[in-house]
Amino acid sequence: MTYLPVGVGSTATDINGIGHVVGSRKVAGGYLAGFFWNGSLARTLRAPNELNPQAVAVNADDVIVGNSEFQYGRYDAHALLWSSPGELPSTLPRLSEWPVAAADINDAGVVVGSETSYATGYPQSRAVIWR
Repeated sequence: MTYLPVGVGSTATDINGIGHVVGSRKVAGGYLAGFFWNGSLARTLRAPNELNPQAVAVNADDVIVGNSEFQYGRYDAHALLWSSPGELPSTLPRLSEWPVAAADINDAGVVVGSETSYATGYPQSRAVIWR
């Protein structure tokens, strides 16, 4: 077992075939930020205007998916995609106004996750796929 150089309060969530790892770690103010580790160097994933952006999966091309709780001054849980660890993320589209979350990405770049509706007064999840 080896500690990754991302500090206390960190969680690794995925590893690709060449050993690159993603996850989340605590940063200033007690917030979370996604990280990418290439086996020797760890970097925080950039995500301006996002609250608690966390990386959950990485594919063979180092495309990363994750989730955030906040964007542009309002609560708005949504899924993020970093085309590479040094790029800013894009927001994955939704079919409705309900929050979505990414769970995994394959080597073809297809993302799976869920949408959670609160229309009935309690959360109901529904599986989604982004191609």
